[in-house]
Amino acid sequence: MRLVQLLLSEAHRESALSILDDGAYDDLELVTTSVEFVVVSGSAPPDVTVVFYRPVGASYPTLASDLAASIREPTDRDVNVRVEFVDVQRFDAAG
Repeated sequence: MRLVQLLLSEAHRESALSILDDGAYDDLELVTTSVEFVVVSGSAPPDVTVVFYRPVGASYPTLASDLAASIREPTDRDVNVRVEFVDVQRFDAAG
């Protein structure tokens, strides 16, 4: 059971980081990840929450499903994915 917990914890973080390599998600910045799960026979799929900074008004409608597929691949387990966004507006003074 501990191995499954470690595998899921590492997989969801790695998936959140690797998804940023996809050109569609270039403007996102990973803030935090968390996973909650109970690993017993018949238990519900783990709940994964990932928080990203995003530009104001940007939309990423398939991000949660893309993350779920990315996590499922190395773990062979279904997961529930919740994506939260923190809108960020920046002004960088070029110097």
